[in-house]
Amino acid sequence: MRLSASGTHCSRFGSTDKKPAAINWIEGRGKSVVAECVVPGAVVRSVLKTSVETLVQLNISKNLVGSAMAGSVGGFNAHAANILTAVYIATGQDPAQNVESSNCITLMEAANNGEDLHLTCTMPSIEVGTIGGGTQLEPQGACLDLLGVRGPHPTEAGKNSRQLARIICAAVMAGELSLCSALAGTLSRCRNCFSPVSSIVNFLLWFKNEVISFNSLLLFFYFTWDKTISAGHLVKSHMTHNRAAPAPVTPSGNGQRDSADTQHLVEAGRPCLMA
Repeated sequence: MRLSASGTHCSRFGSTDKKPAAINWIEGRGKSVVAECVVPGAVVRSVLKTSVETLVQLNISKNLVGSAMAGSVGGFNAHAANILTAVYIATGQDPAQNVESSNCITLMEAANNGEDLHLTCTMPSIEVGTIGGGTQLEPQGACLDLLGVRGPHPTEAGKNSRQLARIICAAVMAGELSLCSALAGTLSRCRNCFSPVSSIVNFLLWFKNEVISFNSLLLFFYFTWDKTISAGHLVKSHMTHNRAAPAPVTPSGNGQRDSADTQHLVEAGRPCLMA
């Protein structure tokens, strides 16, 4: 019987690469980073359009209790994987390693006598590098240049990769604050205003308190019910437009596509590329 080195001597690392594992969450893997900030209450109210108390309660309900009830391992966050994977692709990392690298717990609590918001993101297993692999590609190398972490550090080995991990964690923290604020504020109000259930409730209350003629019924459904399904129509039209079937292409007599055929392909593919 043969055993690979990955399955025996290096089982701690090989068996948890690119797959969920509690040991990555407990002991860490790659770079372990904690990012934190204090957001002034005035900014929470004026820019994020919500309150400190609402954000704290939403984080507990969604990111902590909700994730625990779902049996999540290292997923106590809103959408850390979105930001991390985007940075990974842009900087030449291995996108498949977002599985363990996206481990993150987001915590929010009131600070300064409840006036401000204290936000932390803990990511114990970010796997990044600035040498070799996709980092050698020119577009990805340019992104690393923008961040000031391309290649090896001239005097301290590993410093650039550690700095990249810090940048990723900070970006994740910003994304967590943005999404949670949307869930706590504007997004929830929009759903309450324009959901079909809300429109039906409004209709029943109106019907109870007013004498409604046939014309007013028509006006109600025109101005209220039609708006509730407009979002669905918008999504449908977007998908139809951006996923339209390619224009028919007729090969030229010599079996090769001529310039007109090539132009048809370009025009047909453009909506999908722009989506």
